[in-house]
Amino acid sequence: MITKFFFSTNGVSGIKKVYETSPDLILLDVVMPDMDGYEVLTKLKSDLLTREIPVIFITALDSVEQEVKGLEAGAVDYITKPIIGAILKARVATHIELKRQRDYLKNLAMIDGLTGIANKRRFNEYLEKWYKISLRKKMYLSIFVIDIDYFKLYNDTYGHLAGDDCLKSIACAIKDSLKRPYDLVARFGGEEFACVIPETSYDDALMIAGRIKSNISNLRLEHKASTISPYVTVSIGGVCGIPTEMDEHFKMLERADEALYKAKQFGRNQIVIEKI
Repeated sequence: MITKFFFSTNGVSGIKKVYETSPDLILLDVVMPDMDGYEVLTKLKSDLLTREIPVIFITALDSVEQEVKGLEAGAVDYITKPIIGAILKARVATHIELKRQRDYLKNLAMIDGLTGIANKRRFNEYLEKWYKISLRKKMYLSIFVIDIDYFKLYNDTYGHLAGDDCLKSIACAIKDSLKRPYDLVARFGGEEFACVIPETSYDDALMIAGRIKSNISNLRLEHKASTISPYVTVSIGGVCGIPTEMDEHFKMLERADEALYKAKQFGRNQIVIEKI
């Protein structure tokens, strides 16, 4: 595994570097120009994008009071100078391994048990994260809400086991339609799925939605009870745009849900993507 190191000489540039690189671990001095390590840590812990990154304080301040203050502020360790290289290396390795274990367990808790894709909790966190990134960097962000047409009738006709198999197939088709590792599809509830697609223009969002719809049609899952097709189809609602206000990601999701409602009103098996 290749290890990369980044460094900054003050708190302001250090915080900026954290946002740019998303490190696995931060080594942070307490005494720095412009803002001290405690202030830096407070800012990092207050932001969803950075609060899970473990921080080790490295400092010449060796009093018990300072160490307690650092740990209570949220640091995972407190190492005083002079630094012994072997000990520092061992502690860094330990905290990186602990973070990976926490990430693994967290990921397990955010997977839908039936389909194996992300669950609603994961979707909500991921949307909030990418909304803030898109707001900060003035990037386009797209959200889709996808509903299987007449799925209740499908369950009534073929049974719930077949319905489960249908959900698995749809989840796989949507996932295969998203080409980038940071595009996310989640089971949003029942027969509904949702996608977070960062850095995507309106035209590209339409293209991706079309690919999802086409790939699901190509599954040719029989649906005799549907009034619009002999096969399973989906309706897709979505929004695309550059966020302009803090903490408004839930409103963007509401707009996507409203677009889905329009797609259903237009006869289902439709795509409605709106600009924001």
